Amino acid sequence: MDSTPQVTSFQHRAEVDFLRQVMSTMKMSSSKVAMAQFTPWSRVEWSLSNATYPESRIQEAPYCPCELENCQSTSVNSLTRSTMSSSNRKGVPDVILVISNSYQPLVEVLPNEPLISPSSPLHVFYIVIGSNMHVSRFEPSAHTVGIKVTDFEHLPHLVGPLCQSVNGYIKGTSTTRFGPLCWIIIGAILLFALILVALLLYAIYNYNEENRRLRHRISESERLLRKQNEYFTSQLHSEMQKQIANGEKHAEEMKKQQDMIQSQDNSKEEGEEDNQSSGTSESILSSGSDITDSTETDLEELNRRTHLPRDHPARKLPPIDLMFLVDTSSSIGINNFDIQKNFICEILKDVDVAPGRSRISMVQYAQDPSVVFGFDQYYSYESVRRGVMRLSYTGGATMLSKALAFAGGIMYHEQNLKKTTKRHQFLPTPKHDRLQVLCLVSDGYSDDSADKESVNLHDRLHVKIFAVVTRSFNKDKLVPITRFDGSVFTVHQRESVAIWLWRQQRIWAEHYSAFIEKEKKRAERSARR
Repeated sequence: MDSTPQVTSFQHRAEVDFLRQVMSTMKMSSSKVAMAQFTPWSRVEWSLSNATYPESRIQEAPYCPCELENCQSTSVNSLTRSTMSSSNRKGVPDVILVISNSYQPLVEVLPNEPLISPSSPLHVFYIVIGSNMHVSRFEPSAHTVGIKVTDFEHLPHLVGPLCQSVNGYIKGTSTTRFGPLCWIIIGAILLFALILVALLLYAIYNYNEENRRLRHRISESERLLRKQNEYFTSQLHSEMQKQIANGEKHAEEMKKQQDMIQSQDNSKEEGEEDNQSSGTSESILSSGSDITDSTETDLEELNRRTHLPRDHPARKLPPIDLMFLVDTSSSIGINNFDIQKNFICEILKDVDVAPGRSRISMVQYAQDPSVVFGFDQYYSYESVRRGVMRLSYTGGATMLSKALAFAGGIMYHEQNLKKTTKRHQFLPTPKHDRLQVLCLVSDGYSDDSADKESVNLHDRLHVKIFAVVTRSFNKDKLVPITRFDGSVFTVHQRESVAIWLWRQQRIWAEHYSAFIEKEKKRAERSARR
C-alpha cells in the first residue's frame, strides 16, 4: 500500500477501503494475509506468521509518509522478502497486490539487489494511479498484471475484476501429474537405493567375516601363548627346584662346618667344663628332638592354613611383603575398577599367604592415599581376598606422586622400625629379612610427577615394583616407575605376573644367602683375632 508524501490522508483512506472490499469479496477462510506500506521506506504492518484478523487490522493501518530528505526507497522484492519469508506454504499460490502512484512509484527491484526465490507460484497485480506508466514484469513471478486508473476514486471499480482474476489464477493452478519422466526418475532413485542397500549388506557381511577371522586368530594366538606360558612355567619350576636343592645342600655343609667349629672349641675346655658340656650336649639333643617335633607340628599347621599345594613353587621360595597400590580416581572408571579387583585376587592365588610366610597390604589413592589394610591384619588368602573385595571406588583427581611417597613411608617403617626383629646369632640383622614388592594398579595417568618418589623406592628402599594395567594406559609414565617394560602387565597375564614374582624371590634369596655367608666369614675372622 502507498503511504508516500505524494498521497494524501484521504487518498490513503481510499486505499484502505479498497483493500477491505477486496478482502470481504474474496473467500479468506484458509488464506493468510500480510500487509506492508512504502513511505518510501519499508514499513511491515504484519507478516504471514502473525496474520490474525486481517479485516479488522487493515482498518488500523496508519498514514505515515516519510518526509525526510534521505528517505531510502524500498522495492517489491524487499517487501516480499520481509512479509512472506516465514510461514509460507509451498502448496498454496502466492498473490501480491501493489497500489502505487505514478509520481513516486514502487520499483520492482533495487539496483544490485538479489532476487527472492519463491516457494510457490507467485502472481503480481500492480495497480498504478495517475498518468500512464509502463509496468515491467517482476522476474520471480509467474504472472505480472499491470492495472492503471486515473485517480483513487475509481479503485472500487477494480474490486470485481481483480477478485475474478485472482480466483482464476488460483483455480487454474494444477498439480503436477506423473508422466513418463517422473516414473523414470522414481525408478532411477529406487535402483540407486537398492544398490546402496546391497553395498551396505555386502559391507556388513565383510565386516562380520573379518571379525570372525580376527576372533579366530586371537583365540589361536591365546592358545599358543598359554602353551608357551605352560612350557616356561614348567622350566622355571624345574630350575627353581634345582636351585632350592643346591641351597639345601649348601645349608647342610654350613651346618657341618659349624658343628666342627663347635667341637674344636669344646675340646679345648677343661675337664669340668667337658662334663658340663657333655650335660649340655645331652640337653641340646633332647631340645633338638623337641625342636624337630615342634617343627613338624608347625609344618603341619602351615599346610593346614595355606591355600597352596605342597609342590607349588611359592611354597619353596622365601616369603615376601607385597603391597597393592590401587588407583581409585576418576580416570579408572567403575568398570575397570571391578576388573582390577578381580585380577588382584587372581594374583594372590600364586602367593603363599600364611602365618610366618608372605604378608599382604593394600593402599588406595585418588586425591589422597589411605591404608585399606596393613601387613599385620590378614594372614590367609580368604581373609585378604575379602579385604580386597571390600575396596570401594572413590573417584576424584589422580595424585600418584603423593601415593608413592605414602607407600614408601610404610615400606621404610617395615624395614627399620619394627621391634620384633630378631638378631642372628653370629651377625648383625640387616635392614629387612624379606623381599618387598609394590604392585601399582593404575592406568599411569597422574596430575603430578612421580619421578622422585620412584627413584627413592628403587635406589634407597630397594623395593621391586611392577604395574597392572587395563587396555588403555600411559606407558610413558608407567615405565619410569617400574624401570622395565617387562614389569608392566595387563589384567589377562596372571601367569606372567606369577613368574615375575617367583624370579624376584629367587634372585633375592641368592643375594640374601651371599650376604649371610659374607657376614658369617667376617664374624669368624673377628672371633679368631
